Parts: sequence; structure tokens; C-alpha cells
Amino acid sequence: MKQETFGQYITRLRVALGFSKAELARQTGMTRDYIGKIEDDHQPSSGEPPNVGEDNLRALARVLGVPESEMFRRGYRPPQGYALAPIEYETDPDLQMVVEAYRGASDNGRRHIKGAAELALEVSREGAVGRHAE
Repeated sequence: MKQETFGQYITRLRVALGFSKAELARQTGMTRDYIGKIEDDHQPSSGEPPNVGEDNLRALARVLGVPESEMFRRGYRPPQGYALAPIEYETDPDLQMVVEAYRGASDNGRRHIKGAAELALEVSREGAVGRHAE
């Protein structure tokens, strides 16, 4: 059985809610043409699936009534040359909370969250938790 594409997923949710492409576009703040490109799973210039931005994924999740984490899992493609490490954050509630906070944060907030995560990782690698300088 062939796996459902992101475009097919969006179409299925839209149709189940009884929305036209124009209505989904209006409620998400996107254009009808862009919704069509997402549902068709391609960009005319490259034939590749469209790279749907984070704000648009959030808007689709909100309007279509699905968790943001599910929308990102199905539709987020990192920029070319950028690879995400596979993380099953759904199984770790603390990590899931951090990821959701990061996704909802401003650029400045994201810098703070990233800095705190990098510091926590460095401290955990060095085993410095609870140590005092002598």
C-alpha cells in the first residue's frame, strides 16, 4: 500500500471538513493557488513537493483541527542541505514540551531555548551537574 502524501493528507482533511480550496485559503491566510500546489505535491519549477513554511503548517493545523506536531511530522521539509536528526520526541513529554515551545517562540525566544538546550547538553556530557569549582 502506497503511503499517503502530504498533499493527499491535506486534501483528505479539507474535504472531510467540507471546505473548498478557496475557503481553506481564506481561513489560513494563504492563496487558493498555494493550497493547490500543496495538495498537488509539486512546485511547477522543480517538480519537488512544496516546502511549506512553519507558519503555514501551524495555520493548516489550526484550521484543519490537527495537532501541530502531526502537521510538522507529515509536512515539514528542512531547507536543502540541512538534515534533522531523527528524534522520537512524542515518547518524551519533557522533550515534546521543549519542541512545542521552540516552534511557538519568536526568533529571540528560539535563540534562548537553543542556547539553554546547548548548555544542558554540554553540562550533561561533562558530568558537571552538581559540581562546584574548587
